[in-house]
Order: sequence, then C-alpha cells, then structure tokens
Amino acid sequence: MFGFVFGWNCASYKSVELQDAKEYRGDDFFCKYKMMNKFENDRLIFDSENIFCIMDGVIFNKCELMKKNGNKTWKDTFIDFINMKDNECFTMLRGSFCGVIYRKKEHRITVFTNLLGEKAVYYYNQDYKLIVTSHMILMKEAFEKYSFKMQPNIQGCYEMLTTGTFLHGNTFLKDVRRLMGGKLLIVQNGLASEQRYHMFRNVPEWNLSLKECIDEADSLFRQAVKRICDKNREYGYDIEADLSGGLDSRLATWVAHDFWNKNRRFINACWCQRGKIDHISSKQIAKKLGNDYIFYAMDGGDFLKEVDKRVKITGGQIVYIANTCSDKVLNSLDLSNIGMSLTGLLGESHNAYWTEGIVHTEPKYFESRYTDLVGLNLPDSYAKEYDNYEQMNLYELSSLNFLSSVFTRQDSVEVCSPYIDKDFLEFVYKIPLQWRKNYYFTMNWMVEKYPDAAKFVWQHAMKPVDKELNNRLYLPKILWDAEKTGIRIYNKICREFHIQSQAVFRNDMNPIDKWYITNRSIRKYFVQYYRDNRHYVRNKKLYEDLKLMMKSGKGYDAMLVVNLLAIFKLYSGN
Repeated sequence: MFGFVFGWNCASYKSVELQDAKEYRGDDFFCKYKMMNKFENDRLIFDSENIFCIMDGVIFNKCELMKKNGNKTWKDTFIDFINMKDNECFTMLRGSFCGVIYRKKEHRITVFTNLLGEKAVYYYNQDYKLIVTSHMILMKEAFEKYSFKMQPNIQGCYEMLTTGTFLHGNTFLKDVRRLMGGKLLIVQNGLASEQRYHMFRNVPEWNLSLKECIDEADSLFRQAVKRICDKNREYGYDIEADLSGGLDSRLATWVAHDFWNKNRRFINACWCQRGKIDHISSKQIAKKLGNDYIFYAMDGGDFLKEVDKRVKITGGQIVYIANTCSDKVLNSLDLSNIGMSLTGLLGESHNAYWTEGIVHTEPKYFESRYTDLVGLNLPDSYAKEYDNYEQMNLYELSSLNFLSSVFTRQDSVEVCSPYIDKDFLEFVYKIPLQWRKNYYFTMNWMVEKYPDAAKFVWQHAMKPVDKELNNRLYLPKILWDAEKTGIRIYNKICREFHIQSQAVFRNDMNPIDKWYITNRSIRKYFVQYYRDNRHYVRNKKLYEDLKLMMKSGKGYDAMLVVNLLAIFKLYSGN
C-alpha cells in the first residue's frame, strides 16, 4: 500500500508499518510515507527550519504555475503560494492532490485535499493529538498502535446501508473524519476547525446562446484533457482510458486522442456484461480510433464474492460494487508504463443529473438510495452549507460515492477526469438548466463538435446520437420518459416476485438483482457470510434492520448487508 501518516503531539511517536517507507521526525511531529514511483516531480516532501510539507498526487498545471512564478523550482513556487492565504493557493492548483503543511513557529497545521476530494485524506483529532492519513487502513493501523478504541459510527452505518457511502465526512470510526472536497482542516495549538476554500456554485448566469456555451465548454474541456495528456507526455507514459457505451467516457477518449503522443500506447478499457451495448460500442470506438482495447467480462457476477478484498481496498469508504473490476483490467497490463487512468467520472454533473425540473430546489437527503427498507434520518446541519439540491449531491453523493471508486486504482496509477476540472465545471454549472437537462446540452455538443463520435450506439438511449434524437423528433421526450418509467415499473414487479425476466430490459453494468436470482452460488455466499459475521454488530436496532434486509430476498439488500458486515469485520480484527 502507498500513502502517508502524519502525527502531531503524539508522545511515543508510534507509526504504522509501511514496508520500505521513509520517515521524518521533529520535536512534536512525525511523518511516515511511501509513494507510488510515478510523477515523482509533482509530489513535494520537504522539512525546513520553518515548514514541513508533504503533498501527494499530480498537478496538471505545474509547469504553467512555475512559469508564472518566474521559472522558479516547483518547491519554491509552492512555498511562495502557501505564503499567501491558503484558499488562494489551493484554488490555483489543477489536479488530484492531498497533504499536510506544518508551520512550525506558528504551531499551525493545514490538512488539505483537492476541489472534490477524490484524493482522500482522513484525520483523528482528540486530546490535543492529531493523526492524518491518506487511507483508512493506515488510520486503522494507527489506532491499533496507540491502542485507541475503535467505535463504530452508527449514523454512518445507516448512511452506508442506504446510499452506499458515508456522507458529510463520516467514516466507519466514530472519531475519524474524511476531509470533504474544497475544504481545509486548520489545527493551531490543538484547536481544530474545517474551513472551506472553494465551493462550486451552480446558479445560471451566462447570458450566452447555446452555440456560444458549447464553444466555450468545448474549449475548456479540451484544455482540461490536454493538460492531462501533456502531464503523461512529460513523464513518457502510456495512458489508459475507461470506455463504455455512454457519452462521458466517449468524449474524454475522443478528445484525448487528438492530443495523444502517437509514439505511446493509448489503451481503452471496458468491463461489463459481454455483448451489451457498453461492450459493443466501446469496442467499435476503440477500433475507429486505432486504440488498443482491453475487455473484462463481468458475466454472472462472481466478483460479488470478493467482498473482504474489495472492502479492504477502500477501507470500507464506499459500497464494494462501486470498485468492481477496473483493477482486474489494469492487472492484465504492464503497469510500469501506464501513468494515468482517464475516466468520464462525474460527466453527469454538467447534465443536471441531480436536478428536479428546470429550477433549482432546496437541498434535501436523498432521492438516490439502494434500499427503502430501512429509514435514513440525517441531521439538518448536513444540508445547511449547500445552496440547492444539485450542489449538495455534487459534494455528497457524486464526490463521496462515484469518485471514491478510483481508490481501486490509486496504488497503480493516477486517476483523473476532465469533467471535474475547475475551469470546465465552473462554466458548465452556470449554463441555464433547461439546456443542461435530459442530455440536451451534451447531445448538441457532441453532434456539433464530434459528429463521428455521435454515430455509435449510446447505452442510455439504445440509439446513436444523431440530429433526430438530438432534436427529440425521433423519440419525443414524453415517449422516452414513458419508456423508462415502464421499464422501472416492470423491473420492480419482477424483483418483488423474483421473476428472472427482468433481465430483458437490463443493460446495467451491475445487475445485482438479476445475478442474485440466477446465480445460486452468490445467494448461498451472501447468506453464509451474513450468518458468519452478524455477531460483529452489537447495536440492537442495526442488527434487526440487517436481519430485515436479508429476509427481503432482494439482491441489492443482501449485498448492502454483506458490505456493511465486511466493514465491521475489517475494523473489529480478530
């Protein structure tokens, strides 16, 4: 495992066992770290008389910032930036990063992560002691070293059980928090506070025509993709790009191909059920572009029995089906030559995925749940810092759930998505909602700028994105919505009565209910896992709710129960 552990005011300076790790020690702090042997010149680890700093990750605009700062070294440029206000420093960076800065004379510690927090960082701050780690497994080991009591966060357990993630900075451990994207943790003289340095605002304000919005969004998107490709070129790496039958990964791959170093490999990777639209379209697109193509078939769902392995990979921070088989695809490649994994994650953000209608609504929790069998009561404070429902979901569900799926790969490659580039997302978030809804903006963008990419079947509509579909003449919206509603009703009836034919309408990457019905070994595994591990749960109400969900006979309910039990097992030890 790669990562770092930083401890402050921990008298015995015990640290976790990171094999072959390096270590810094000061009068009142220690830091132990082991970094992936890639993009070394983007990382910063130094200890001077006044400042200790560790920053892990990759900075796409590093060269731009160094040039802007008089062509100083990256270390000197970063020091100049952090001598400004913290919020001014981190809003300038484009990339995936997290770390700790300790200003020794001021006894001031700044813990930071990037704008949406996919480069995770966790902290424990109790009794004037601070421990910061880049992975929850490292935090678990630190708790064991210091003999801290590991108490489950029951509120967080219900969040995981219903939404598939811990919300609002929660983790499984009661006294440990994950720093949310766009926030800093400031600790001075033992007193800690979280402070926001950036918030994506989404109130429409561009008085531009649709064409002008497409032109500007495309320019900013191409800038984001070019920075990623330039970074890979700087280090001489191949690139791997996820590709499915959707539009988001397709656009990312198509644009990246324009900027790619033709002397290096461009690899498209897809994992899904064999013969589905995701498989067929991705293979056709890769062939059209001349890219290498890697496919992993997820037929049958046997990977669902890898629960302990996959929960450990993420430290239990996300439901384990979210990090399905990307690692299996990567492990089939020579990872020493691959620097970046390019994804289409959070492409749904500019499609107004989390909005209701064409006006913003009040923030609330939560329409998107895996199960309705158990209730989810959330504090009012969760929603107070957000302006509206879409903005709240960007930070809570999108960043904490979807972006956390990159944990599977972060020990092998750096993972990035151009859709979360600050310049691009800030612009498209302020385009009028009526253009962003129902993929209208994305379809117009693709048809106008990348018409060849639009010719391949789109998984969502099961048709290519052509002029007719784009203008809603071929499939009017009312018929499209009626079709989707009918499919949802049909599948719900099939789930309730355990009818296998729900698979007729399924193009899902993870049709859990279908696999649960058709694969006896998965049902048997889930039931046995539940029986073997339910004793870890001591909270009576939670225990009864898990029992209720297992009795439902639904695949998703059983998977959620097994996922949570695996997290309890991971942190309970022997």
